[in-house]
Amino acid sequence: PGSSSAIGSLAVRLLGARDLPGQGYFIPINAFAVVGVGAQHFESPKAPGCNPKWDCSFKFDVHRYDTVLCISVQREGWLFEDSVLGKLEIPFLDIEEWSGHPIGRVLEAVDPEAVATGQCMVLELCASFEWF
Repeated sequence: PGSSSAIGSLAVRLLGARDLPGQGYFIPINAFAVVGVGAQHFESPKAPGCNPKWDCSFKFDVHRYDTVLCISVQREGWLFEDSVLGKLEIPFLDIEEWSGHPIGRVLEAVDPEAVATGQCMVLELCASFEWF
């Protein structure tokens, strides 16, 4: 098989995020996540608030064992571009260990000043592999 042949698939269920930094003053501004493996990327629905619930699923073709699931959580831009609040990468080996069980991971803040002292943004998801 060539390098472009899939060796499996990764199913990701993105549950939501907790403790995102504050938002607009007058109306709630939506947050969403961009989830990717290699060149494959999907976007969650947009949901308002500091604790958005997305409960959406994505399926990725897996071409290598030694790669990562990349996720960035963003706040929808109203007049300007969307802003990235936090990012994280989860190695496939970690996903394999937690396969099918809820995973909570701390998001690395892009702007640490925007997150209150002692507070962490958390992303919640479930993921599992199917190997061919």
